[in-house]
Amino acid sequence: MINFHTNLNASFTPEFSRLMKGSVALVSQSGGISHLLGFLAMRMDVGFSKTIGLGNRLNVDFDPMVDYLMDDPDTRVIMLYMEGVDDPVRLLETAKKHHGKKPIIINKTGSSAKSDQASQSHTGSMAGRHEIYMGSFSQAGMLAVDHTEAL
Repeated sequence: MINFHTNLNASFTPEFSRLMKGSVALVSQSGGISHLLGFLAMRMDVGFSKTIGLGNRLNVDFDPMVDYLMDDPDTRVIMLYMEGVDDPVRLLETAKKHHGKKPIIINKTGSSAKSDQASQSHTGSMAGRHEIYMGSFSQAGMLAVDHTEAL
């Protein structure tokens, strides 16, 4: 977890402290993607409020993070990078509950059979049918994007 507004960097990456303070929160299942988006943000002068790494989601999932960030006064936009989810219905219900408060932009890997397999071996959860996820995210009011760079 990195809170840019309190100068808390509880990550293994001291370079995250170089990111600009701002209003975009990132919740990611991948440390590598967090790094990529952080360095892209530095190039584009985009500031972050929080960066939260979920990893394999042993004891926390995306939906409580969305709840938390919806109430966070430092956050105006929420970005989610997802490899897999055990209870997608909970996330969809959470997004619907908060629809219109703050935009949620989501990138879900797994648009091909190979990326489905990679996600499963990395996180231990099924990636699932990409088209179904994308449609469900949109119906719940999230902006679903196909490429990580679109976040």
